[in-house]
Amino acid sequence: MDSPNAIQTWAETILWIVIVSIVAGILFAIVGTIIFSILEKIIFGESDTNFIADERDKIIASTGHKITVFFSGAGFITLVVGLNYGYEIIDCLVILMFCFSLGGLLGEIAKLARYRTSM
Repeated sequence: MDSPNAIQTWAETILWIVIVSIVAGILFAIVGTIIFSILEKIIFGESDTNFIADERDKIIASTGHKITVFFSGAGFITLVVGLNYGYEIIDCLVILMFCFSLGGLLGEIAKLARYRTSM
């Protein structure tokens, strides 16, 4: 990745990964909802269409968002500090993307853990 267009190649790759991830996430959500509704209808005989979020749901979602934002911010600060100390921009961008991914993953895990412990 030492060529002059390394950043452009990296950006194009990340762009495609983001596009594919968004499309896959939407498709998985749609298919998962349909399958879950079918299984719920088969097992319980009726489908629950009541999707009301209470205060506990909002607090749990807030916890996950805080963790995600923390890691995203830490990744950005690491990028700026790395560039200041002369690291290659491609290395800093990879670290930034890693922090975004780690923050999203840990935020979702925190939400699942909070739901699990508050039941």
